[in-house]
Amino acid sequence: MIDTHLHLWDLNRNRYGWLEGNTTVLNKTYLWEDIEPEISSNEVKGVVLVQADNHFGDTDFMLENARKHSLIRGVVGWLPLLSVRETEEKLAFYSQNSYFKGIRHLIHDEKNSRWLLQPSVMESLELVAKANLSYDVVGVLSEHLECAMQIAEKIPSLRLVLDHLNKPGVNISIDTWKTLLKRAASYPNIYVKISGLGDCTQKPFTWTAEDIKPWIDFVIETFGVERCMIGSDYPVALLSGSYSFTLSCYKECILSLVSDSEAKKIFSTNATSFYRLTDI
Repeated sequence: MIDTHLHLWDLNRNRYGWLEGNTTVLNKTYLWEDIEPEISSNEVKGVVLVQADNHFGDTDFMLENARKHSLIRGVVGWLPLLSVRETEEKLAFYSQNSYFKGIRHLIHDEKNSRWLLQPSVMESLELVAKANLSYDVVGVLSEHLECAMQIAEKIPSLRLVLDHLNKPGVNISIDTWKTLLKRAASYPNIYVKISGLGDCTQKPFTWTAEDIKPWIDFVIETFGVERCMIGSDYPVALLSGSYSFTLSCYKECILSLVSDSEAKKIFSTNATSFYRLTDI
């Protein structure tokens, strides 16, 4: 398996604004050494680190870890998409690093739910596409899905992935979610990431594979096995269950829905292709 969605952060090194005042288990430092034994015990053969805040310090920290630890195959970092000039400069810099595979911005924390459609951001995303990098859409609203579809249409060369399936049932009804995802699936450059679903069940630490099966069944049927991938969302997933528990539920669910060869695509092949991973 390739875990396409794992976070690390060092609160002694960088500021993570969304964690300030947070009283959960997330408000602490999470280093590679804390999770590596559990990653290995779950037979995960590659990990993609994903952006956790909108600053270069977070990106640099992930890239440093990638250089040190062989299981880290790629990094989804951050760029100042509102500034086309600075995006171009930083793209030239970061693209020299073979671990730099994609971009993400915490759009779900922006007051403007259509933040991605600003002209400067769209122009910057054109540059991201030209650099053959992908874009992770961390959406939670209907508007986030609508924006992703507009971007997919206007920039067909940009690979996009919907993190956490856009959180089914959390801020939008399941019926609306299904309608929007069916539309999104019509764009061949939009993929989905089966991750971050534990909290969507609203059954922390007691949810099962059966609880998430209807959502996963729907996205596999809608997007096909070629455009689905899997991610733990550690350490955020700890709010609903351990790393091993989360992955085991995803595995059990997917293996109950598709053949072993199809499951392999969801577990690893698609991630390798989407993020352009090497040495897997």
